[in-house]
Amino acid sequence: MKKILCLTVLLMASFGVMAQEKADEAMKKLAFLEGKWEGKAMAMQGPGQQMNLDQHEDVSYKLGGKMLFIEGKGYQGDSLAFNAVAVITYNEWKEGYEMKAWRANGQSTDAYLKELGQDHFEWGFDIPQGGKIKYEISLNDQGQWHEVGQYSPNGEKWYPSFEMTLDKK
Repeated sequence: MKKILCLTVLLMASFGVMAQEKADEAMKKLAFLEGKWEGKAMAMQGPGQQMNLDQHEDVSYKLGGKMLFIEGKGYQGDSLAFNAVAVITYNEWKEGYEMKAWRANGQSTDAYLKELGQDHFEWGFDIPQGGKIKYEISLNDQGQWHEVGQYSPNGEKWYPSFEMTLDKK
């Protein structure tokens, strides 16, 4: 009986180590975002209502690389017009990324995040009042952070809602 118990404990420990290694590898795939970024962003506030921003993103790993912390600030002149924070982790038991985002106005969402390719991710969420939002993040040929957002009222037809191009500082 002791041998079976010891074997079970050893097997469980080895699965935990393998799961943690997978989580570490998954989090390293987001390293291209780490750093301070600045550039231009455009957000649609409704049909024909475009907001242009000087966008700043500050991205850093926390908790020994287990969490990616992102803070975005968009300015119109000297005025802060947009402020949001997101946290990304990897759940080794679900084998997927988890993302939580908050805006300065108190709104928050649980978002999905999935890898589309090297240095290319999609994230998004359902809007509580109806509809969906999705964003694609990638590095362009100049090494800039390029992000494009789209809105859909039904998940079928998509409309442009956001775009930003940032340089690493």
